[in-house]
Amino acid sequence: MKCRVQDNHPGVRARVNLLLVSLVMFVVVHATPGWGQDTFDAVSRGPIRIRNQFPLSLPFLSFAADDNRLMKRQAFQFDFYYSHSNTFVKSGGIVRTLQSWNGRGVLTREAAAQIAQERPDEDLFLFDTETERWSWNVLYGLSDAVMLEAELPLLRFDGGFLDPVIERFHSTFGFPDDSRPDFRRNTSEAFLHIDRQFLYFGPDDLDGIGLGDLVLSSKFRLLRGGRVWPMLMTRVAIKLPTGDPQKLRGSGSVDYGLSLIASKVFAKSCLHLNIGAVAPGKWQLAPELHFSPIYSVLLSYERFIGKNSSLIVQNLASSNVLAGATDSAIGKVSHEITVGVKMDYRQSLRWTFSLTENYAQYNNSPDIGFHVGVMYLL
Repeated sequence: MKCRVQDNHPGVRARVNLLLVSLVMFVVVHATPGWGQDTFDAVSRGPIRIRNQFPLSLPFLSFAADDNRLMKRQAFQFDFYYSHSNTFVKSGGIVRTLQSWNGRGVLTREAAAQIAQERPDEDLFLFDTETERWSWNVLYGLSDAVMLEAELPLLRFDGGFLDPVIERFHSTFGFPDDSRPDFRRNTSEAFLHIDRQFLYFGPDDLDGIGLGDLVLSSKFRLLRGGRVWPMLMTRVAIKLPTGDPQKLRGSGSVDYGLSLIASKVFAKSCLHLNIGAVAPGKWQLAPELHFSPIYSVLLSYERFIGKNSSLIVQNLASSNVLAGATDSAIGKVSHEITVGVKMDYRQSLRWTFSLTENYAQYNNSPDIGFHVGVMYLL
């Protein structure tokens, strides 16, 4: 559950950031030397394979956390991932214009249009929804150094069930709620007014499940690694417009991306670094918006904690397409930390369970998310 630390609490913000930095330093210091590809095969299960879950980012290409594993030649692997996240972000001043409904505000299309008309030069936004993302991945080893992958996602938006839980948590522990109680519980709404481009999505527009954009990619080995150098891979990807832009499940255009993946192995642990860049296409619903490239940096620490399991802590910093279109909080770099475990079941199944929380920036990322993954190893 989100502990929203506002800018008028700089002392709390500084302590939160200090705690996160200390955690990263702790896990790095406790990594034990010891090298070799055999160690990597025995220990590394890779980062938690999740991507940016912000509703505004989901229509565009984003790289999921990755490691340096490749499939054997002509081998197949099938993966399934499920993510559930709760998002509540807004710009200031929206509450004053809401229509009252049982003591809580309703952002109708008419109310959103009125807000945009009253403040035409102001950047305004609201994303209040729960998001479920299912993804099916098929991996194929083209050679010992090249792997092909296809990912097909399904996206579901609705009001969900976490709003009352988060509000009670904030109230019990005295955390700021950023006007959450002024809005309807368990409903889905999205409103964006940037550079005079107006977009509104109500429950009738968002609720339900639909196909997202298909992603095709290929991963290549650049460096095997050894005692000094890390293992290096690169991934190239293309996103095809198979999702419905009217339902916020696709952008309606093609995106391209390139990522660099590095892994360094220790005796009972492994560090993974991902650096990604995406060139987004146009957004069919707002073709006049000036979009920026999307950049992401992920650092993941994995610790072997048993014969068939590992503990993983990872941090994701990522921009979004609005970085160059607005100076408001929604265009800033988001920061999310994920903690989870990976467990092998027999020789063919690998399970992942994890939890994600945002920090440092709170108006451009989900409040909380949990994830489940199943990898079928052939």
